[in-house]
Amino acid sequence: YLNISNYDYRFFIIDSNKLEVSMKKNSSLRTKNILSFWKKNIEHYITLCKEGSLFPIQDINSGEFGFYINEENIPNNWSSKRVFSDFYFNIQPETRLWIVSGSELYNWKYNNFKESNQITIEFDGDSKLIDHRIELEIGIYALNISVLNNMQYNKQEKKLPEFGFLINFKRVNIKNIENYPTEFDFNGRKDRKSVV
Repeated sequence: YLNISNYDYRFFIIDSNKLEVSMKKNSSLRTKNILSFWKKNIEHYITLCKEGSLFPIQDINSGEFGFYINEENIPNNWSSKRVFSDFYFNIQPETRLWIVSGSELYNWKYNNFKESNQITIEFDGDSKLIDHRIELEIGIYALNISVLNNMQYNKQEKKLPEFGFLINFKRVNIKNIENYPTEFDFNGRKDRKSVV
């Protein structure tokens, strides 16, 4: 179980190595604002989604979220609001898969994602986890993500996050994937906002 903080109303599950390769191909490795780059070059964003290297989670609150990653059971205080399972990740030997706070993509630093497995920042005197690496063996994985609501959330105490995610990666026996460029809206609205 992890508490991961977000200050940009979105998270991304992203292969940091594939992002670097994509930017190198476009001679844009010095670009720090990845979101602005994707807005101007939407085909790079679409390619990363299709090949199983990028999954955006949109329109969330700011603050801490609880994350359960590859866990069969979660505590009873969490209830599932919605499930999404129509996405695949392609894990290669060089893959470095991360859950990152959206704010990271305004000032991306490649070395941060090569030298550690977690990234924290100081916020209001506390150390907050904002990025976490996910370790998976080589293969193709189906993503299953559940939006969780904490039924024991206390607005006054705020000891536990109000919302969270159960994220499971299940290995599947398929050779080729081509994802639809998904923009997963946390609130489940049909009129999904663009990621860029």
